[in-house]
Amino acid sequence: MSYFTDEEYNSINSLPFGEYESCSFKNCKLSDVDLKEYKFIACEFIDCDLTNTKVRSTSFQDVSFDNCKLIGVQFSEAKDMGLEVNYKNCLMESCSFINKNISKTKFIDCNLKSVDFYETNLSSSLFDNCNLEAALFENTNLSLCDLSTSFNFTIDPNQNNIKKAKFSRENLVGLVAHLDVKII
Repeated sequence: MSYFTDEEYNSINSLPFGEYESCSFKNCKLSDVDLKEYKFIACEFIDCDLTNTKVRSTSFQDVSFDNCKLIGVQFSEAKDMGLEVNYKNCLMESCSFINKNISKTKFIDCNLKSVDFYETNLSSSLFDNCNLEAALFENTNLSLCDLSTSFNFTIDPNQNNIKKAKFSRENLVGLVAHLDVKII
């Protein structure tokens, strides 16, 4: 495994273009960096800042983000083939996964405020203790998802596939919010 620790990348000192396999990026700053067409295979990002990083046609295969700042990353522009990423304790406000097939993804202890999941296949994904405030779910496949410990979401069952998804009694209010009813 190759290690990149405490590195700061920008337009002057950029991460060399290429394919990164079995690499660990720890405490690296990659905010606003253009990673267009890079390939990351079996890599981990730990304590990294990737705010507004550009990922157009970027390949993420078996990649994990742990305690990372991913604000504004447009994962909807990443390469579809082999897209497999898991997130733990990440700040992911205003990210986009529009029209992505990311089934079986794990979001654990993440802040997913204002994330766009429009027309996303999230089937069999896990949202464990995630804040989904103002997250957009429309024409989203949430079948077999586990949202039982997540909170602040609003999901219209008429506009999304929630077949066999798991919810707790406490968070069911997020499934009826569109009805404009009061739950007492």
